[in-house]
Amino acid sequence: MATQAHGSGMRSRENEGGENRPAVPAIDLAERRNGRGVIWVNSSHENLRYVREAERSAQTVRLFVDQAEFVLVSDQFHQRLDPVFDFQALGRFFVPDCIKHKVHYNGQMIAKLSVLKKMTWEKNLYLGSDIAALRPGIEDIFRLLDDFDIVVTHAHARKWSSADWDERILGLPKSFPEMNCDLIAYRRTAEVGDFLREWERIYANNEIEFPHDQGAFRYLLLESKLRMYILPPEYNYRSREFWEEAVILQRRTAIPAYRERYPHIAEIYGSTVDAPDRNRLWDLAELLAAKRKLIDAATAELEALKKERDSLRSELDADAPDRSRLRDLNELLATKRKLIDAATAELEALKRERERASKQSWTA
Repeated sequence: MATQAHGSGMRSRENEGGENRPAVPAIDLAERRNGRGVIWVNSSHENLRYVREAERSAQTVRLFVDQAEFVLVSDQFHQRLDPVFDFQALGRFFVPDCIKHKVHYNGQMIAKLSVLKKMTWEKNLYLGSDIAALRPGIEDIFRLLDDFDIVVTHAHARKWSSADWDERILGLPKSFPEMNCDLIAYRRTAEVGDFLREWERIYANNEIEFPHDQGAFRYLLLESKLRMYILPPEYNYRSREFWEEAVILQRRTAIPAYRERYPHIAEIYGSTVDAPDRNRLWDLAELLAAKRKLIDAATAELEALKKERDSLRSELDADAPDRSRLRDLNELLATKRKLIDAATAELEALKRERERASKQSWTA
């Protein structure tokens, strides 16, 4: 285990909330800094849920990463932010009109891309808030940046959905699947800067039709000349089952299994909240995301059917085949509306259940 350079150490949730905690200083990420930085980008929505989660994530990483500056980028400054972070910074969380039909409605992806392109440190590591460092090895990612421009991991699932209609995505080899954009390490170079700015531009302007930012990232990475390294699966383990080889875990619902085997996970994530309750909270979040995707896809299909129907109406004559097709379209539209209404009702029910679970599980 690396010597801990930062003074915060591990702490349980019960001991975090004192009024005498020093405020974590602000930083301007546009100012270039030497050395290494680890970055989390999380807004304060859902009662600071993801900020609290980022604090825990940072505590696990701090145990194994020496001589690096930690920063949380959020939509506001937090007076009681855990001093595991060296700095905090403001990000602009918003969703452009052209991508409001896509996932991550709170604007986290836009904020993330605007931060990454600044390349504040010579070596940068961006992490999602649900990442937990289990044992030594995460430090090696920075060492890889001595020889590579960017270090990534594969996404845990292959996504060949109806959202892959963009020809640039469809034309990519399936042997080069999506990367997980919750773990990205990169050097500060002109070429990397160009890549990150183009990634932000394409995503923010919806120039590649895909549900989230990983589509544009995949396309640009294959087209680029960057020296890339893809980490082995133990550096971004996503399964619910315990795996003793895992170095970095990114699975909220798997935390209890590792809490039993890793004392620092037990101390940081605590034992006062029953695992089933917290598991249910994370499961609900995943169900909500899946339901939103279903509604988005159904809405897109509905709009396409409407356009086809309107076009057919404008050209309609007395031909029976045309009238038959119009009837079919009207039936499809009615069915699709019912599907969306039912899914929306389920979504609202899941939201209410999540709110109840959140009140029970996040008061610590």
